[in-house]
Amino acid sequence: MRLTTGQKETRSVTYLVAAQLLIFQSSLGQYVTPIYFGALARQLGYSNQQLAAIGTTEAAASIFVVIAIALFIGRLDMRKLCLVAAGMLTAATLACALTTDPAVLLILRALVGASATVISSAGMVYVAATAIPVRWFGVQMTLTTLLTMAGLAGMPIIERQFGLPGFYVTLVLLAPATFWAAFVLPAHPKPASEALKGDSSLAASAGWRNPAAIIGLLAILAYAAYIYPMYNFSDRIGTAIGLAPVYIGFVLSATTPIGVVGSLLATTLGNRFGAVRPIAASAVLAGIGYMYFHFSTDVVGFWVAISVMSFIWNFAQPYLVSTVGRADPDGRFVFLNGLAFEGGRILTTFVFAASLSAIGPAGPALLGTVLMTLSAMLIYVAVRFIRTGTAQGVESPRQAH
Repeated sequence: MRLTTGQKETRSVTYLVAAQLLIFQSSLGQYVTPIYFGALARQLGYSNQQLAAIGTTEAAASIFVVIAIALFIGRLDMRKLCLVAAGMLTAATLACALTTDPAVLLILRALVGASATVISSAGMVYVAATAIPVRWFGVQMTLTTLLTMAGLAGMPIIERQFGLPGFYVTLVLLAPATFWAAFVLPAHPKPASEALKGDSSLAASAGWRNPAAIIGLLAILAYAAYIYPMYNFSDRIGTAIGLAPVYIGFVLSATTPIGVVGSLLATTLGNRFGAVRPIAASAVLAGIGYMYFHFSTDVVGFWVAISVMSFIWNFAQPYLVSTVGRADPDGRFVFLNGLAFEGGRILTTFVFAASLSAIGPAGPALLGTVLMTLSAMLIYVAVRFIRTGTAQGVESPRQAH
């Protein structure tokens, strides 16, 4: 979707930095979870079942809290909500360093997961309320990818030097910045884009009966159903074609910068080509990756498949999330983005495993192509709904694509 009056951001630098900090801080713990689980197993002797219980409890607490908040988001003070969540995240994380009791740690991790998800979801609502959300979601993806690289490299060193207490302290180093961000942001963010200003037709569609936002969430779910299982099964795919685990890890690390290129490209392009074309291009790219891998099931094919996944992961997501934001002036559906991502992760895990067993290494790549195509089709429908309801604020459908 493109704006009729050009791509000029109306939010202040303080607003933009603060919104990014909310997502940045809350994402830190999530992206170093593999290292954290390894530390619990090594230092406290946690079994795989106990680690799975922690992960499941965090996810369940996050889902419950996000749904509860989304129901009342129009009446909530987002600033106070973020301040409370930031305090809970800081206190619960530090308290984890004071216990080795599995039951107590389980409760504390539930609080950590729920509060981090609230902060991250609130950050997405604030970013969605900017004039050019796709650009700032692209910035967020770039920062998150770089954060992941730094965290995965640095956290094992911190664990070896300072143990689990050092791990927990590191996770709350950005807490002061999070409190500052929550304090300076408005209590009730309003859409800043020209596409939403003064548009009574979109305001009338606000609420739960919002087909554009619902379809946008389904597009995110289809995208996540490709990205996350493909990433999780990358080791098994590489093993199936005879690659050593060390080499598989090297490929995953080496293709991370390609993801950064994807997010930077989304940031640079902004709304220039709308939302449908970038998602459609991602689907085509997924198809090219599958075709190459189908006819070249070897090391080069694996490189291509993982590179395509890494690029699409970071390039498509800003457009998907910003589309939901365009359709959702209340922010309640943006707040539910996390549920779509988690739903996609869960939905096709077993299907990806079955495709790997039945079709071979190229099976997951084929399934990913189908899912990204479905995501592109859903985004097209969502944009059509938005344009039907906001004809005064945006360009014609022909110009949008």
